[in-house]
Amino acid sequence: MAFIKIEGTVDKPLGDRGFILLETIRLNDGRTFDKKWKVWAIPAPEYSSFIEVTGELSTKINEYEIGGETKRSIDLNVNNPIVKILRGPEVASPHVNSDWATAPSNEQAPF
Repeated sequence: MAFIKIEGTVDKPLGDRGFILLETIRLNDGRTFDKKWKVWAIPAPEYSSFIEVTGELSTKINEYEIGGETKRSIDLNVNNPIVKILRGPEVASPHVNSDWATAPSNEQAPF
């Protein structure tokens, strides 16, 4: 089992089981993108809090069809996490009744 330590911003809740953490990755040419991690922790920190997470790494390959073409994505998961809040929330939480927590994301990394 691999143990990891990441820092990022709390994004979307995963129901009552955890949350999505956005880790900002900076490329050598200065561009940035967010890597999404599923953190299985209860309770979830407040939306937009900047946190540090240490835990067990696991991955899962997902397959889906788009326009008749089979695509694959990899879910990055942190199990049995230890969550440390480094900074509190920076923006207000999105409207609770919106579909922001359940909308699928098929974004690909920019490289």
